[in-house]
Amino acid sequence: MSDIKLDMSLLVACKRGDEESWRQLFRSLYPIAKWVSERILRDSPEQVWEEVAQETMIALARKIRTISDMEHAGRFVRIIARNKSIDFIRKSRIKFEEISDDYPVHVHEELEDSVIARLRCAVQEIGEPCRTIIRRRFYDDWSHNDIAARLGVAVNQVGVRIQRCLKTLKMLLSSSNVTAEDLP
Repeated sequence: MSDIKLDMSLLVACKRGDEESWRQLFRSLYPIAKWVSERILRDSPEQVWEEVAQETMIALARKIRTISDMEHAGRFVRIIARNKSIDFIRKSRIKFEEISDDYPVHVHEELEDSVIARLRCAVQEIGEPCRTIIRRRFYDDWSHNDIAARLGVAVNQVGVRIQRCLKTLKMLLSSSNVTAEDLP
């Protein structure tokens, strides 16, 4: 019961602008934001996780008046950290596509042709429904909703199925000595 009163008094003090309360709130919620971003952006440098966590805490500061309790604050931080991590991935993908347009393809053309041929063979070999899922998602750029409608499954199952199919595809490629680094 005293923890609940402490949490509520901390939130009330933060809403009033008390600097020490903000520090205490930051110390308790920042690690959650960083943990979430680290899980999603595990291949990114730590400074990216830190940046996402800081942006999350700024969002919390802007919305503190709408937070009703510490549980709500924790959920808010987890959701915002997840969304900001996904935004970072999307922005990075766009930057990569802009950069890769100027990449001199002819440098590794023969190697890439061989790897692409093996990738296509592996996709053919993978079987249904994985073949359709991979083609629709990565070749045709279909959304999870579109794939779910095509397969007649729930939207939340599409991501799970994509991961399973990619795992199977990876096993097929590794048997033909193709690694992720080889892929264009």
